[in-house]
Amino acid sequence: MRTAEYLRLIGVAELPPLTSPFDPGYDPVTLASHLDQSAHLMSILKISMACWLIAKESATRSKIAAAKAHGVPTVTGGGPFEIAVAQDRLAAYLDLCADIGVSRIECGRASRNYTPTRETS
Repeated sequence: MRTAEYLRLIGVAELPPLTSPFDPGYDPVTLASHLDQSAHLMSILKISMACWLIAKESATRSKIAAAKAHGVPTVTGGGPFEIAVAQDRLAAYLDLCADIGVSRIECGRASRNYTPTRETS
């Protein structure tokens, strides 16, 4: 008996990929193993923070390729986007993301523009 058969037998519903895990800078082998095990559960993989920018580029490309091989789209974290905007280098950042092969880019707005309000009673 296969696990999928057993799960059906006990009434576990078959669901589409719904999880959105993130890679906080793991090595490519660990990430590839995670994809081998769980890609069928993933709706997208977030290549988080700026780890992918400072890691060895071949490692980052390997991670993106592993995700693509498993049919899992990828998204970058929002911090690098904010930095690109602040440094007036958005076009270069978008070109880099396209060349690396990410599926999507998370866009964020830095908290430096946030002005807290205080309510008094």
